Amino acid sequence: MCIGDVNNAGRDAFTEVVVLSWGKYMGKEVTKVLLLPKTGRRHQLRVHLADAGHPIVGDYTYCGDGEAPRMMLHAWRLTMKLPEKMCGKQVWIADDPFKELLEEEETVKELEAATG
Repeated sequence: MCIGDVNNAGRDAFTEVVVLSWGKYMGKEVTKVLLLPKTGRRHQLRVHLADAGHPIVGDYTYCGDGEAPRMMLHAWRLTMKLPEKMCGKQVWIADDPFKELLEEEETVKELEAATG
């Protein structure tokens, strides 16, 4: 995907999207996804999901959602490759903050098993 205008053609940006589960948040159907950005552009994840018709819950800028208390975008794992003399590769893994928020959550594996 490339977003630009007449004066600036923009640069390509790529994001892989993997569906993890479905559920309801504040009575609305939502999908929990794993986003794997292949490039690093400002607002890339937010723009790609909004353009696909699946904006991030709470993203007021790209979908006008002011109902959620915050934007529901969360880093599950961060990896930084630092020089060995500093501390080398660092990895941080966080708990799932959405686990308690989703009502009636079904994982992709549960749905595939139920539907064959």
